[in-house]
Amino acid sequence: MNYFELFGLPEEVDLNHLNLQKAYFSLQKSMHPDKFTNASSVEREAATESAAVINKAYKILSNKFKRAEYLIGLHTSLEVQLPDDFMEQTFSWHEKLLDGEDLSTTLNALEESLWDELRVQAQSCAWAPSAICLAKIRMVNNISGNQL
Repeated sequence: MNYFELFGLPEEVDLNHLNLQKAYFSLQKSMHPDKFTNASSVEREAATESAAVINKAYKILSNKFKRAEYLIGLHTSLEVQLPDDFMEQTFSWHEKLLDGEDLSTTLNALEESLWDELRVQAQSCAWAPSAICLAKIRMVNNISGNQL
């Protein structure tokens, strides 16, 4: 069972955060280790493990980048080679940044465009192109100094 299935949510780049939270709290309520204090040690250990999986799944699905990474990783390798022209462009951006040029508007617009492209690719189950989009998003974020 993958994390989307665990929460009863569709495998999508964009999730309804309210639905995610509701599913998370419902699962935690039913599987929290405190509910198993009078159970056998095996049941308590299973509840603790389940709670840990639920927490990890929530942490991943509640973060847009980690969610996209997880979703794509369910279907294809995340190991991709970025196109040469994109890599050449990143070198140009680095040079401009070193020269003190403000590229924040350009890089933010590019990132938004890449997220739009990623959504379309993922909806079409085009997983290899989705992985490339995600790698480009990571690169743009690294260049702009944003946190993912």
